[in-house]
Amino acid sequence: MSLIKVELTGQGRGTATGLHGEKLDLVSSRAFAPGQPLTIRLAEEQGGLQLQGKSLGSKRRADDQFEVRVRLINLSRSTRERLSGILSDSRVEDP
Repeated sequence: MSLIKVELTGQGRGTATGLHGEKLDLVSSRAFAPGQPLTIRLAEEQGGLQLQGKSLGSKRRADDQFEVRVRLINLSRSTRERLSGILSDSRVEDP
């Protein structure tokens, strides 16, 4: 599984775990209510992309982290292709 570290602007850090069309899966230390706006920034070494999205909801995992699904908004085809490429090429050790 491909994972990349992200910053949730003003709301902590997380790890992107997958992209399904315009939906991004994250693991975060906090939950986000459905509809909550999120700004997600990838590290410079990961392309420095800044993405806008809205939470579709969160589920608590056994390790007290949260699986968060985000619907990305204003996502161009080229940005989606870059993000997909970054996710398929990147690996980190802990979510």
